[in-house]
Amino acid sequence: MLVLLAVASPFTRQQHGLVTRAQLLLVLTTRQVDRAVGAGRLEVVSPGIYRLGGAPRSLEQSVLAACLAGGESARASFACAAVLWGIDGFGPGPVEITVDRSRRVRLPGVIVHQSAVPDQVATRAAIPVASVARTLCDLTATKHYKVVERAVDECLRRRLMTIDELHTAFESIAGRGRHRSTVMRTILEWRRPEHQPGESPGEVRVLQLLVAAGLPRPVQQHELRLNGRTIRIDLAYPELRIAIEFDGWTYHATRGAFDNDRARANELALLGWTVLRFTTKSSDIAIVQTVNAALARTGVTPRPPTSAR
Repeated sequence: MLVLLAVASPFTRQQHGLVTRAQLLLVLTTRQVDRAVGAGRLEVVSPGIYRLGGAPRSLEQSVLAACLAGGESARASFACAAVLWGIDGFGPGPVEITVDRSRRVRLPGVIVHQSAVPDQVATRAAIPVASVARTLCDLTATKHYKVVERAVDECLRRRLMTIDELHTAFESIAGRGRHRSTVMRTILEWRRPEHQPGESPGEVRVLQLLVAAGLPRPVQQHELRLNGRTIRIDLAYPELRIAIEFDGWTYHATRGAFDNDRARANELALLGWTVLRFTTKSSDIAIVQTVNAALARTGVTPRPPTSAR
């Protein structure tokens, strides 16, 4: 057992307790490998893939085992890739991998996708995984529009990808699935090159509501010098001095944030700004009506309030 541990250790340390038959045969004979399996020192996970006896099980181990069994082209994909990238709203679920269309792979308990479209494969925790941009495009085939939309802005916010990278990934698969193409195309239409993902999903929600209601598009993350420091306003009509802030609980729940928000609002008011604040409890119609009324006070022709899609 000690000999086997010494032999397998360089591989298993990097492979979540896994080792391939090919790796073992670099230093052991076929008979030694088979004896280790018979003695329970190696557990067969898939043909040619083994777990070292006593190695703890994990999601990463299961995903890597599937990728190793799937061949050189295999990579974690779809919701499984979203979990590995740490995208909010995705938790442990079935293992999903993608392989080249020319391969036929069947693995118990594993969802295997095939694709003829090349992808830039990244590595997360020693596991080959579809790029962030490709992962988001794939998710449009299985997840609700708004789930993918929130994920897109989160990834932009965390700088896991760029808008250009998302466009490139989308263009590579556009037309290969009508629903998928329609969903991602709509998401990208909202996100022009100057798009800012903001500091929260709520901020983007307010922006979409206002544009969908026919109101002028506000500036995102507008920078302003205020008493010697630079601040950013979630959404603003700078020429009209209208500031729109979305107070999400995650970002504004502390006492310090509460006090700073009020102090900043007072400073803006003294400079002649109208500050409008909304929260997760603000209804779509109330947001549109309030901003519409504020614009009307400045001479902007009001529009009948409607809700976004």
